[in-house]
Amino acid sequence: MKKAFLFLVLYIFAVYGIAADVPETDQKQIESLIAAIPTAREFQMWTSMPAKAKKSPPDKELAAKVKAAPGNCKKLESLLTVGKPVSDYPGLLAIGIIKWDEKERRYALWVLIPGMEEFGYSGFMCKFDSAMVITEKHTEIPTL
Repeated sequence: MKKAFLFLVLYIFAVYGIAADVPETDQKQIESLIAAIPTAREFQMWTSMPAKAKKSPPDKELAAKVKAAPGNCKKLESLLTVGKPVSDYPGLLAIGIIKWDEKERRYALWVLIPGMEEFGYSGFMCKFDSAMVITEKHTEIPTL
């Protein structure tokens, strides 16, 4: 009888994913952080903008995203979990630059944020395999 009860409890956990799910509040926070970080295209637009235009930018929303991005990026990186699929983080791939590493046989995703200095960057990098599972993450930004 105890074995049947234990089996039932384990089955319920497996079916509903209670043991493995990210808490809903964390998932909502992750989604809002991803939306608040500039995409690679927005990053390119910002870095190509003359310094004078950045002081009074025509796109106020982008300026606000860039200003808050370093803090949001750190928070997002802390919420990513090694061993989870990238698909658990909708929109993550859109905010970064993806590169295939032939030697390691896995992808690297750089989420780069323009620093307030002319050539400064902040952000993070995570690597994931061909099954799209995150295998490691780093806050150091290596050379592209």
